[in-house]
Order: sequence, then C-alpha cells, then structure tokens
Amino acid sequence: MKSNYKIDLPRPRNVSEIRFLPEFVEYYETIWNDLREEVLVSYERSKLAG
Repeated sequence: MKSNYKIDLPRPRNVSEIRFLPEFVEYYETIWNDLREEVLVSYERSKLAG
C-alpha cells in the first residue's frame, strides 16, 4: 500500500540537524514501518534471482 505523508518540518531541512528531533524520528518510524514488508520482499526476490 502506498501512502502520502504530510511532513511538517522546518525548511530548509538539514538532515544532520533534524534527524534527532522527536518529530523526525516519528516520521521515520511510521514510514519505515509502512515500507518494511515491501522492502524485505524485494530484497528476498533479488537474492533468489542473484
């Protein structure tokens, strides 16, 4: 399932500065949890085709 995410972080964004903000961590965890299964399936397929 693909999702849209409204990212409400200040611009310009410097990842080295914002990556420890609680809001960034929450976005990261939410998006990674949504993508994890798809990424792992793709990874396993690439290993089999390898």
